[in-house]
Formats: sequence, structure tokens, C-alpha cells
Amino acid sequence: MRPLLGSRLDEGPDADVTDGTDAPGGAVSGGAVSGDAVSGGTVRRRALRERAVVLAAPVLLVVLQAVITVLRVGQVRDGYGTRNLEASYHVLLTVESLLRNPLSESWGLPTLTLGAPNDKWIGWGAAVATEHGDFVYTSFPPAGFWLPTLLAAVRGGELGLAGLVALNGVLAAICGVLLYALVTRAVVRMERSIGLARFAGVCAALLYLLSPEALQSHGAVYWPHSLLQPVLLGQLVLLERLLLPGTSDASRRRLLWGLGVLTAVGCYTEWTAFVFALGTGALVLAVPALRRRARAAGVVLVAVGLGTAVVLATHYVLALGLGDAVEAWSGRFVDRAGSGATYQHLLLGYAQSFGGALLAVLVIVALAAYWPADRGRRDAVGPVLVAASLVAVAENVILLQHASQFTFDRLKFGIPLALLAGLTIARLTRAGILVAGIAVGVAGVLGIAGDRSEATFYGAWPGAVRTNEDMVDRIRGVIDLECATIGSDLGVRAYVNLLLDRGVHETVTPAELERIAGDEDSCGTVHLELEYLYADLPLIATATVVPAGGEPVRLAAPGY
Repeated sequence: MRPLLGSRLDEGPDADVTDGTDAPGGAVSGGAVSGDAVSGGTVRRRALRERAVVLAAPVLLVVLQAVITVLRVGQVRDGYGTRNLEASYHVLLTVESLLRNPLSESWGLPTLTLGAPNDKWIGWGAAVATEHGDFVYTSFPPAGFWLPTLLAAVRGGELGLAGLVALNGVLAAICGVLLYALVTRAVVRMERSIGLARFAGVCAALLYLLSPEALQSHGAVYWPHSLLQPVLLGQLVLLERLLLPGTSDASRRRLLWGLGVLTAVGCYTEWTAFVFALGTGALVLAVPALRRRARAAGVVLVAVGLGTAVVLATHYVLALGLGDAVEAWSGRFVDRAGSGATYQHLLLGYAQSFGGALLAVLVIVALAAYWPADRGRRDAVGPVLVAASLVAVAENVILLQHASQFTFDRLKFGIPLALLAGLTIARLTRAGILVAGIAVGVAGVLGIAGDRSEATFYGAWPGAVRTNEDMVDRIRGVIDLECATIGSDLGVRAYVNLLLDRGVHETVTPAELERIAGDEDSCGTVHLELEYLYADLPLIATATVVPAGGEPVRLAAPGY
């Protein structure tokens, strides 16, 4: 395989190497040997310099993302709040559940039930129970939860929000480098300068990494979509190689195996991967020019997508039973596809997630339309990659409600946006390139400013975190939470479970909670009254604690 960051970027260091052994009279003199040594040293230095230049931009992108990640880790340790943060709490609860319950009970599915016997059979939203009383979240495949679980296991069970932020930072850096590679290679194929290729690649990566959505969904918010992004980009890298002429049969076989593996991983991570596999595979097989070049790739995408669907369905059916699994999937699909969402909501969502980047792309496309450069030739592969990445975005249309409500579902739109920007920059004049660079810089500033505004909007959450932790300490001073029966007046999501380290009965009255406790070997009840400061981020306003055989004790947060 040619180097990922190669494609003409490594040509040249040895072009001027001379023999240097010719001496007067045909003899090999000591001076000639010294000349060889000098020439060899010069070549090595030039090769090192060229390699440093080739790696400079990707390294700078990784360093930039590392700085963003370190800053975000500091924020979450101070109680940082943001929209969709409940997704990260959900992942952390699933990690705890998978670590505490044997595989024979969880089936490796995204369970939400902790390991103690008195945590079993406690419902959680629309999750479905296994025969062991472990509730399984059926809205997403499991692989997106496996990676943080593995990371937590390696770290001795410790992960937390800071660990998810670090994981997200690595995924974001991979995305940035892959976007840079795809755009750089495409611009080189267009026979533009190496410098322009690198500039376009950096612009594409920056548009993605500094967009409001990437700053959030590759930051404090981890969900399966975060993991899917580098998987999708990896598929595009392999598809690019398969579409290019001159690839040997042995390399093609390796590339097809890699494409199959990434497709299976993607489909076991998030539903978008099925749309990408089946849609892109169908595109490759339907378009004659693509079919001639990469028919095998189209077959692999479709076959692996369909095969993984069968395996995934079997996985859930074995754990939940056919009836419960089908009912859960159909119910979640109906909710996520409709529920009052409109295309206007989705378009406004894209503006929220990629506002500055969208404006920058519009400027770049307008420049290319009205003042295109005369140099270069067209690249047939780059537009195919943009089209393939747009196929993945079609999932937002299929599951319209989910994409409108949860911003991380729109993260995938950042890939075609960045690719389009990078490829279009290569069509600009020198003045247009300058304007494009300014537009990308402004988009980055707007993304960072939007992120700071988001933190300000959620400014009450750090104080709520401290209040909640204090309330839990006060509750523990009255009753042992390990043996208590716990309930809440409102729906409960993962944050409360993690805070108490227990299962919590949702939407129950104190009287109902007492009846539940009467059927258990309980040491008393804890009834929580919650107030949602933000969506799914609650404050424990009051807690009524009734130890078995004791008097009720009412605890209240300040101001309540």
C-alpha cells in the first residue's frame, strides 16, 4: 500500500543523488569517497526534512486536538455542563453495568442495571428486561459501549467523564488526520501544488474539529456516533484506494478485507453504518464507471451490511426473545422517525451544529463558481467520496426526530462538509485561497465562541453537581443506600443512578415506594423529588428518607 499521507508527497529526496566516484584517470580517490559520504549525508538530511514537512500538518492537528481535550478535561472535573451530557452519563452507567454483571447475563448488550440483587428488575425508560432482570437499551447496537467499557476495565474500573473526554479526543484526532489525508491526496491528484494540497487538507480538518458539534460530540459528550466517525472515514480511505487505478491484486484483497471489517464494526456501533454500507454499496454497483473500478467493494459493503444485520438481530433476540426484541425495535423506530419533527427542525439543527463551517463552505463554493482557477485537472475519486459521505447523512432523514433532538446525530454531516470545502479550495485562484483561509479561520473562531456560550448557558450545572453530591452525603448519614429501596417522582436517567450507585424506581409516589419496599428485604425507602434544571440534568430538591421501623426524615437542598 502507498503511505496514507503519501501520494506524491514523498517523491524527490533521492532525485539528485550522484555517484560521486569518478576521479581523474578513472581512479577512485580518497576525495571521491569523501564526496560520497557528503552526498549521502545530504540526501539523508533532505529526506528527513521532507518527512518532517509531510508530517508537520498532521502533527499540528493532533497537538491542537490534544490542547482542546486537556482544556475540556479540566472543565468536566469542575462540573462542566452542556447539552446532551446525559448521553455520557448513560454510557458511564452502561460501562458500570457491563463490568459488574457477568457476560452470561448481560450478553454484552448495552444494559443499564447495576450488579446488586436489589438493582434487578428496576425499569429504565423504554429498556427491555432479560430473563435475569437486566434492562437492555435497544435503541443502539452495543459496540459503541464496548470501547469505553474496555478502557474502564484496563484502568481498573475507573473512567468517569474525564476518561470519556480523553477517549473522544483520540477519536477526534484520528478524524482530523484522516480528513487531512483524504483531501491532500485528492488535491495532489488534481495536479495542484503540494503546498496547496496541504493547506486544503488543514482547512478541511479545522472546519471539522472546530465546529460547535465536534467540540461537543468529540468533547464532553460521548455516544456511539463519536466512535462511528473515524470508522466512516476509514471506510472512505479504503474505498478511495479501491477506486484508484494501479492497485495490485494483493493490495486489493487486503483493502477489501479491511473494508469488510470496518463495515462490520460500524454496523455494530450505530445505525448510520447500515445506511452507509447499503447505500454506498448500491451506488458503486449501480454506476457503471464505479462498478468497473470497484465492483468488489460494492459487493463487500452490501454483503457485510446485510450479514451484520442478521448477526445483530440474532444477538438481541437471544437475549430478549423474538417478540420483545421486535416490539422494542419497532417502537423505537416509530418514535425516532416521527414524533412531530420536521425537515425545518433538521435544517435549523445543522445550522446550530455547523453554523460557521456552513458559512465558510458557502463562501468557498461561491468563490469556485465565480472565480475558478485555470490550472489543474479534475479528480474523479474525490466527488465519489463526498457522495458516499452524504449517503451516511441520509440516516438523519430516516430518523428525523432523533437527528432533530440530539445534536450528536448530526456530527456525521461534518464529514461531507469538510471534504467539500477541501476539494473546492483546490479549484480557487490565489486570491480565492486567501479568502478561503480567512473564512475557515472565522468559522473556527465562531465555533469556539459558540462553545464558550454553551458553557455559560449551562453555568448552573456545576453548582447543581455540588448540591447533589452534598444531598447524597446527607442521605447516607440517615440510611444505608445499599439496602434501601429508592424512587423518584420524575423519570430517572443515568446521572441519578451513578450518583447514588443504585437502581432507582421512576415516577413513583412515596406510598407506591413503600409497597415496593414491602416486597423486598429493604432497610427503608428514599423518595427523591427532582427538579430538572436542564434536559435530563436534575437537581435533587428534596429527599424523604424512611428507615425501616423509623420516622420519616426530610432533607432539602438550599432554597427548598
